[in-house]
Amino acid sequence: MVPREPARQSVYINHQSTIPNAYCPVCGATVFFYQNNLGSRVFFDELGPPWPKHPCTDNSTYSGRQSQIPKLIFDQGSAPAKAGPFVQGWIALKFLRQKQEDEWTVLSFQIIETGEYVRILTHYPAELPQKLPVFMRPWDARGMTELEYLVPELETHRLWGWRYADWYAASAMACAERRAAEN
Repeated sequence: MVPREPARQSVYINHQSTIPNAYCPVCGATVFFYQNNLGSRVFFDELGPPWPKHPCTDNSTYSGRQSQIPKLIFDQGSAPAKAGPFVQGWIALKFLRQKQEDEWTVLSFQIIETGEYVRILTHYPAELPQKLPVFMRPWDARGMTELEYLVPELETHRLWGWRYADWYAASAMACAERRAAEN
């Protein structure tokens, strides 16, 4: 038995959620359809901030149309191409896990496009989506970033954090300096 390469497989699995997966029941355009565990449904034209909802089915601008069941695209290879499903200035991430370290939360992700792993340190635990990408701004000069994602109620949520490796290195150096000063 030949072992599978885990990084490629997980990128492929998440890549499927970044391809338009439905047709709008009103106009027939390819869209991103998402339904949460509570039964709320939404169609997006693009994934990522500012999360543009598809206008034909956006209930926030109710026009009296009945919402119809979307025609889902099961053969992802035949889905019509959409130019750049992600908003520029944001990096699409697949959420892997979170863990507590003292009063901090460490969030682990995989960058969808490259397969690289990223860890972000924040003060807040987060309810991150498993089936939709999380979007990250590029690191700033201080090693900080901003995350944006949808919560189960289909509202956007923002979270700020630091590059885990930078914090860990600074913390280890401070600890070594304290020990040296004590001796």
